[in-house]
Amino acid sequence: YSVINSSGCVTSVTQVITINALPAKPTITASSSTSFCSPGSVVLSSSATTGNQWYKDGILVVGATASTYTASDSGSYTVEVTQNGCTSELSDGLLVTANATPGIPVIRSSRNTTICEGNSVRLYTSSASGTLWFKDGVVISGATGSEYFATTSGSYTVETINATGCVSGVSTAIRVTVTPNPVVAPIIGANTVCVSSTTTLTSTTASGVWSSSNSGIASIDGSGMVTGVSAGTVTISYSVTNAGGCTTSVSKPLTIIAQPITPTITASSSTSFCSPGSVVLSSSATTGNQWYKDGNPIVGATVASYTATGSGRYTVQVTQNGCTSLVSNAIVVSANAIPTVTPIIGAATVCVSSTTTLSNASPGGVWTSSNSGIASIDGSGTVTGVSAGSVTITYSVTNSSGCVTSVTQVITI
Repeated sequence: YSVINSSGCVTSVTQVITINALPAKPTITASSSTSFCSPGSVVLSSSATTGNQWYKDGILVVGATASTYTASDSGSYTVEVTQNGCTSELSDGLLVTANATPGIPVIRSSRNTTICEGNSVRLYTSSASGTLWFKDGVVISGATGSEYFATTSGSYTVETINATGCVSGVSTAIRVTVTPNPVVAPIIGANTVCVSSTTTLTSTTASGVWSSSNSGIASIDGSGMVTGVSAGTVTISYSVTNAGGCTTSVSKPLTIIAQPITPTITASSSTSFCSPGSVVLSSSATTGNQWYKDGNPIVGATVASYTATGSGRYTVQVTQNGCTSLVSNAIVVSANAIPTVTPIIGAATVCVSSTTTLSNASPGGVWTSSNSGIASIDGSGTVTGVSAGSVTITYSVTNSSGCVTSVTQVITI
């Protein structure tokens, strides 16, 4: 520094000044990805080991003067270096993104989580998308929706993944328990039953309940006895429920066959006749007949007609498709006995204009001559010869049933 006075004299003083170079512009490097899920962080490192000052979005980060800085918030991070009182140019910014992590989802169920085998329970979460379902800690392949239908026992959980790939914590587990269904043996019994008839069905599995799909066609009671009501087909079911409340049903189709039309009997002639005699009885059914006398089946009498020779009450039943009709109307047949008449006693010859008396020990008979021009006979049995020749004298007895027995004797005149 120089000063000149009025006389032109100069005095100078001096000081040496050192000019320090500016520190090099620092650079920032990141220890890992600068995009992460919260809560998370990335370590930023300055190329300068000392004199650093870190900034976020251009604002000084108080106390951040080390060579590294752990960034946990989104923003643009820079650093400058001060050395020998000189400050470097600000580094290039490094963008850090702290992506939001979704909240832990909650699982709910649509029903009781104890279910029967073959059923399902709907599990659902409030997260509309980006879900990942687990069973017993293992990812369920393809289960990424907001709901899942569980059909097997296990502990079910869910996680949520957002668009940035951040994963929530695992939800509280819901336990699903699948109770096995009872094993039920098949139904045993006939495949058909006739209207108004019964058949009994069984199953070797105890404690089941019987039911019919249509009680207007066939009903079934608690013991498994089926009663045919009308022609058609029904399904008979047997259902067993175990202690866990699970039910297994087995079923069997059953055909109810209509009962044949009740036959009627017609007689070819009078049903009261004298033995030996008969009457032909005819059924209205052409096939499937079985004839009865006094309620007992007549062996071999299975055609549409039957020739009755003995007294009794005759009926018929028809069997078609394994079903038997009601019993027909009854026809009462009376095979009346003929009277017993002893032989005629008396002479075998008589002269013209003479008489002889014939007799018979059976009372109530009537005498007749086969030719009154050769011989006549009166009510007492007296024969009168009229002209030469032979006649047959008949003695006939009629009983209370109108049956007649006749005995004869030839008389020569």
